Amino acid sequence: SIAETVKGGDGYIHRSSNTVDDVIQGVALHLHETTTAAGEEITLTRDIQSVKDRLNSMITAYNLAVTLIKEKTGYNAAEKTAGVLMGDYVISTIRSQMRTPLIAQTSGFVEDIDTFLMPGQLGLELDRDGVLSLNTNVFDEAIAEDYMGALAVIGANKTGSSDSNTVKFYQASSSYTTAGAYNVEVVVSGGAITSARIKTTSESTWRTATYSGNIVTGDGTFDDNGDPVYAENGLQLSVDLSQNGTFTATVRVKQGFTGAIEDSLDDMLKATTGTIQIDQEHTDDQIEYLQDKIELEEYRLGLRERHLIARYSRLEKTLALLQSQMGALGLG
Repeated sequence: SIAETVKGGDGYIHRSSNTVDDVIQGVALHLHETTTAAGEEITLTRDIQSVKDRLNSMITAYNLAVTLIKEKTGYNAAEKTAGVLMGDYVISTIRSQMRTPLIAQTSGFVEDIDTFLMPGQLGLELDRDGVLSLNTNVFDEAIAEDYMGALAVIGANKTGSSDSNTVKFYQASSSYTTAGAYNVEVVVSGGAITSARIKTTSESTWRTATYSGNIVTGDGTFDDNGDPVYAENGLQLSVDLSQNGTFTATVRVKQGFTGAIEDSLDDMLKATTGTIQIDQEHTDDQIEYLQDKIELEEYRLGLRERHLIARYSRLEKTLALLQSQMGALGLG
């Protein structure tokens, strides 16, 4: 291992590994060779254009989905035809779930603490048809004002913070923890945690949290479908055990709007419990029901046809006999 000396602040920072990721916020330095006594000067620049390009790629993909949904659910006045999914409730729900993260306040972000709270403040705009676009002037101004704040609204991945110096955010699960704000209460006695509980700030009922050493973990129960039962699943907090008492904290877990859209898409596309799969199964059931009904109607019509054929055959025989009798009487 190469010994690193990174100049920072009023002195030097020493690390035993070749990676230094806790000196400059958002930057990881990977050191590969020793330097001269003069050291190395590193210049960092923000790749704003790359961020903008990735946003535009996301916008293009989003609009393709919106266009397809509109085509399949809309009415073509010129051709007087309706889309095959017109009136489908699930498709309308999917469109709403995709749109909501773009117009709602981003989870875990708070006014007067965070610079930006919603995608619209970064220049993302929806027109009356639901088509998404990026106002580059607004975006450039926002990212120049607070680069890290803008990136957080876009892509924060269950990062967190706490308003307490005793109970601090430790980590959250990107897959299972629900972004938002939590109330936490921890009791410390004799240098150990004796009880801990947690709830979302919108809930009235507390839930017991587990703890080991100085780490508190939210309820990790899953339902039969493998989904978290409670929002705090995977959330972990660290507790300062140097003081005794009951300590409370408000913990925020942040998720950017792109992650919220991704979570919605994942829920839609789940193999067994996704909304699209459920809708497909419902549609298959409806098709099967209609096919059975068609077969039953075809059978009924077949019986009716045979009955009518037999009836008219008898009528023809009767008419032929009548004609024969009339002929015999000289009335033909």
